[in-house]
Amino acid sequence: MATNILSREQIEDAARLKAIFNAKKQPLRLTQESLAARLGFSNQSGVSHYLNAKAALNINAAVLFAEALQVSVGDFSPRLQSEIDRIAQFATGMPAPRAARVQSEWPFSVTREQYDRLSRGDKARINVMFETFVRNFADLERPRKKSSRAA
Repeated sequence: MATNILSREQIEDAARLKAIFNAKKQPLRLTQESLAARLGFSNQSGVSHYLNAKAALNINAAVLFAEALQVSVGDFSPRLQSEIDRIAQFATGMPAPRAARVQSEWPFSVTREQYDRLSRGDKARINVMFETFVRNFADLERPRKKSSRAA
């Protein structure tokens, strides 16, 4: 069997996807088997191949994973997100969303290198905490806005 040689970027995409899967499998009650069924794969090995960088993600697979894991493609593959945005721009005649244009910027106070040195488990825990914060951010902001109006 021929071995696919993936680029560094494709391997990093797979690592990010795997970290997201590991962080979300309990809250979403997913196993590789159940995810495979949800994605329309014949068995769990297809999921494993993508998560372990044995197969390169393509747009169709990335969209399926993103939908099932309740994230955006850009959360694990900025490269594929850029392709999707470019296709959407020409399909709709609309410019790419602003968020997609600045996605490559590192928005955190620690450097990317510092983050990359963290263990996979630490990264997954940080991701869950960050997602929880973002999900609840609107709720956190509402009381501040109401109290500022009352003042």
